[in-house]
Amino acid sequence: MEDCITLGDDIFSHLLGVPLESICPKSYTINQFKNLIVDSIGYVIFAKTLQLKNDTYKFCEIAEKITTLPEGYKLFVDLNNLLHGKNLSNIYRPDDSDKFGSTLYYILYAFANCQNNPDIFAEEIYHAKIKAKEHKLIQLELFCDLMIGKAYSDRNQIKKASSIINSVLETSQEYGLKFLFNIAAYATASIALKTNEINNAHGILSNSIIQIEKDQNLNLYTLMLYKLLYAKTLQVKKEDNQANFCYNQAVEIAKTHNIKLNNI
Repeated sequence: MEDCITLGDDIFSHLLGVPLESICPKSYTINQFKNLIVDSIGYVIFAKTLQLKNDTYKFCEIAEKITTLPEGYKLFVDLNNLLHGKNLSNIYRPDDSDKFGSTLYYILYAFANCQNNPDIFAEEIYHAKIKAKEHKLIQLELFCDLMIGKAYSDRNQIKKASSIINSVLETSQEYGLKFLFNIAAYATASIALKTNEINNAHGILSNSIIQIEKDQNLNLYTLMLYKLLYAKTLQVKKEDNQANFCYNQAVEIAKTHNIKLNNI
């Protein structure tokens, strides 16, 4: 994601003030080229949001000077608020043709309104999965699979949940999708902790944290979640000092990025 952000910042800063018609490749119509630009901007905004960057708004201002952005891109603001533990209300529902917005809408709605009802949560996420598939957003589609697995886990259908999560784990590993792999491993550890497989949870979390911290594309939000779950696991193992240390590390990340941990 950091490569996407660096490349996006560089490319779009150079496009300011440049008529898109003047640089449109001959193999594209101007509408096709504009759609490509809009999609590329969406990927950069998505990456910046997930990486907790504080210059996302500034990037959006630059992007809006280059081309007109879809109304659905306002949902990236809601996604940012969700990641920071803020409550969502009156979520904008974009047209189904909106590549990112039509998928994000169902995900945001599920997290904002349905987390206490696994069945409805899974239904909303399934709608998001369908939209992600339609728009060829493969990583979002796989993320939706993980969230459906979460819903099964919340219903204590552990075998079904594990099957779904393991499938995503294998796919993300096969295609080198590190971010998704880490989320899938986190989900696996969560189930292990839930089913009292403490040593298994401990092993997954400790190994994953080592790998995440070594990654140049470090995602602090994922690391924070891992630290919180690892702290819970260590508490169960009666390793209170290390548990407190891990928890405080997660709190430090949250404070740095103004994340409300009590809503996560």
